[in-house]
Amino acid sequence: MVAKRMVGLGGRLGRILGIMVATFALVAGSGLVAQAQVPGLTYISAGTGADSNFYKSVRVGCPVGTRVVGGFFALEGAEGAVVLDDFIPSATDLLVGAGEIVEPGTGNGGTPASWKITATVACANALANYALITDTSIVGPGTSHAATARCPSDTKLVGGGASLSNGWGHVSIQQLHFASGLTDQSVNARAVTDGGPVAFNESWSVSAYAICASAISTVAASSVDNSPSTGNPRVDQWVCSLDGTDWSVTTVGWRISPAATFGTNRYITGTTTTTNGGQAFGIARATATRNDGVHWLLRAELMCVTT
Repeated sequence: MVAKRMVGLGGRLGRILGIMVATFALVAGSGLVAQAQVPGLTYISAGTGADSNFYKSVRVGCPVGTRVVGGFFALEGAEGAVVLDDFIPSATDLLVGAGEIVEPGTGNGGTPASWKITATVACANALANYALITDTSIVGPGTSHAATARCPSDTKLVGGGASLSNGWGHVSIQQLHFASGLTDQSVNARAVTDGGPVAFNESWSVSAYAICASAISTVAASSVDNSPSTGNPRVDQWVCSLDGTDWSVTTVGWRISPAATFGTNRYITGTTTTTNGGQAFGIARATATRNDGVHWLLRAELMCVTT
């Protein structure tokens, strides 16, 4: 049996046998093209090395004088054997952490395959009334927990994130949902335990992070519910709007349904943004631990902003 990781309190500290893996190489710039409708918007990436360490994380910061407005990530390699634990924005940087799964209903896990993380932070010039709001679910056993971080009434949602505390490879973030209505500017994070034959009954929690500011226009866009299928892996892409407004994507969320069925789990593996014909798109990717014939869907959830 391999050693299992523990994501520390608040999801901020990953340990394997008490040692945190924090080795990373800074990437010059990013493959993403900045959508400059937001003043100073830029994307900066960093990545871990490619190896089979059980847990690893990478932190990438914004230039001095700018603030984090969102971000993206990619888990590459060991597909179906790695789960996202931490997608945590602060005012100045973004932390992305992931670890190898524990087999559903067992204490076994790990993979000999090499894998890596790439984190991309979205930075912009300081926005008025900038705030970072966090909410954490109850801490305890259960098949699902949820948390909702709400922006102050004088601000709008700009971006967000989510993280797990504990879970020991048995928990995954099923949903990162954005709301940008007249009365609700919030981030909802929902996580579920695996679909193993033996219920996971240890304590764990999920946290949601909302990046908020005023003097900016925002919209949350979700792809239509695609017809569920047995395809694996899955990719979903959606556009901010076709109303002629120049939007920028700051964060891409997701919804996976169902995230866990008996003996099979489905995990988010990456998010990114691109432009096509002058329109901003968001892309989400997910995979299943095995092809079990169950129909499931992946929906991309976009946080779009403009001045």
